Amino acid sequence: IEEYGWKGVHLILSSMAMNICICGLLYRDSNALILFCVVKRKMHVKKHQQKEQLSDKERLTVPIRKRLHLYIFKNINFNLYILSHTLSSICKDIVNRYTVTKALLDGFSPKQSYLLLLCLGTSQMIAMIPLTFVTDCKCINRLAMCALSILASGSVLFLFPYCSSYTEYITISIVIGITHAGIYVAKYTVIVDILGTGAIALATGWINTIEGLGLLIGMPQSGLLFDHYGANGPFYLAAICGSIGGVVACGSLLLTKIRLTRSTDVIEEDVTAL
Repeated sequence: IEEYGWKGVHLILSSMAMNICICGLLYRDSNALILFCVVKRKMHVKKHQQKEQLSDKERLTVPIRKRLHLYIFKNINFNLYILSHTLSSICKDIVNRYTVTKALLDGFSPKQSYLLLLCLGTSQMIAMIPLTFVTDCKCINRLAMCALSILASGSVLFLFPYCSSYTEYITISIVIGITHAGIYVAKYTVIVDILGTGAIALATGWINTIEGLGLLIGMPQSGLLFDHYGANGPFYLAAICGSIGGVVACGSLLLTKIRLTRSTDVIEEDVTAL
């Protein structure tokens, strides 16, 4: 820290997370894997026939485009959802890395400071148990639950820099842990609601890849804020990222409702016409 500062330290730590991006690109659903094998076989059969027709650039870009399965980004809801989760992952990582440091700088003992992480993790673990049952209820909109959790997580973090007593630290840590539980529980169920069951692994891989890139960019910025503005700087960044992520997730929810309303109107028109 004395040699590179917080910015340099988090740049090094974030670069270690690049394996998340690589591993995420390797995620494949069984259907996508079968499709890729069929396409690869057909390309191998027609290799000599297309050799003179395709340029070197086309020969490289066609397989790469099919291997990455970029068609998944044609879904606007998925794009908004993955952006909101990237911002919320930056928010969550900042909380996990700077909570103890801020408590120590505010004069609390190491035992009290690390107890905050225990409260955060325990509250998240306990809250996940009832939330898993909540997400199974048909009357619950899982995307709305995820959006509200992200928005609440970011909003609460605006209060973190103003904590003065240890009770306030404990209370906010518990609330943040509960909101993180809501985000995590709804994370993969919302993918099914948006894309269906046929692209779970592919969507999860892309989410992990883009979240890894977000951490690579966001964490050094939090270290830069810490170097210039002290321990409160990263928490303001986390609060802004969480709030924007919640608004983006709400935008995805609104878009879903608009599409559902339009499809319902079309069905009613067809029924009336019949």
